[in-house]
Amino acid sequence: MSSNTPVLRLEAVTKSFSGKKAVDLLNLSIEAGEIYVFLGPNGAGKTTTMKIAVGLIRPEHGNVSILGKSVQSFVGHGTPVPFSYIPEEPHLYERLTAREFFHFIGETAGISKSLVSERVQDYGQRLGVMDFIDDAAITYSHGMRQRVAVTGALISKPTLLVIDEPLVGLDPTTAIALKAILRELAAEGSSILLSTHTLPIAEELADRIGVMNLGRIVAEGPPASLATKGETLEQAFMRLTRA
Repeated sequence: MSSNTPVLRLEAVTKSFSGKKAVDLLNLSIEAGEIYVFLGPNGAGKTTTMKIAVGLIRPEHGNVSILGKSVQSFVGHGTPVPFSYIPEEPHLYERLTAREFFHFIGETAGISKSLVSERVQDYGQRLGVMDFIDDAAITYSHGMRQRVAVTGALISKPTLLVIDEPLVGLDPTTAIALKAILRELAAEGSSILLSTHTLPIAEELADRIGVMNLGRIVAEGPPASLATKGETLEQAFMRLTRA
């Protein structure tokens, strides 16, 4: 990991909805080449934190920076950004085909058509998109939408990739391919923040896990460090989130 400026930093971030704190004085720092995985029960604040990290939600208090710059300096200016975000329910333009969608993303990110085609061929082939790449998105199943959204997010090879439940709806073959791609991106220096409810995925992928509960990170560290002697990660998770 780099000792320089973290790729992503959240400092004392707080956000409330209807008077209830969804994120409570949260601090988070993710380094270059790190895969950081959020674990936590429903309502713990994971998705809100991820949306704050990419500038979709403004916190009431605290600071959010990517590569040392305020995340808001990247948002709404029509210039390429160094991060990609994939929500749990990805949005596609219903009347565009996947191929058209990918080239639209490439154009907005300032990537040449030839490089877009090269990366689509690579990631699209590995994630099983090529069989329906020229069909309109309105015909896609959830799993197909997820594969297209992930491929689209990878086209820019982002410095920071934020994914909410990346493997939901994916068949085992595609899930294995995506996990391999995430490891490759991290090895090349990209940082990845993802959330999952599946503990084996967290244990398999994470350099560090952050366990969230009631808007706070209640434990953080490499997977093996979270469990006390004789505990499984599942038992550690239950102990840490019992409140």
